[in-house]
Amino acid sequence: MIKAVIVLVCLIFCGCARPHADFSAPASATVEPRPRDTGSAGWKNIPEGSRVKVVFRDGDVVEGTLVEQGYDYVRVDSDGVPLTYLKDLIWKMNMTGGADVSGK
Repeated sequence: MIKAVIVLVCLIFCGCARPHADFSAPASATVEPRPRDTGSAGWKNIPEGSRVKVVFRDGDVVEGTLVEQGYDYVRVDSDGVPLTYLKDLIWKMNMTGGADVSGK
């Protein structure tokens, strides 16, 4: 019984002596909010089949052909692979040219 109390007291003091972890995000990990003028309402003006450039909030960029737009997603065909992206992850999407002329 005494050994258990001693072990418990040691564990309590050891836990208090350790510095606590800092779980705050570093300044470099902050993400810019999506500008109001390039929100999903503006994306409705981009016709399907148009060449688009999608810039994500983390800085990644995808270029391809706009296949479909849903309420909360866009589908872009990049190099023959149609991929679906959530609009919440997209910073902006712009047309890069006219309609795709490859006949897809």
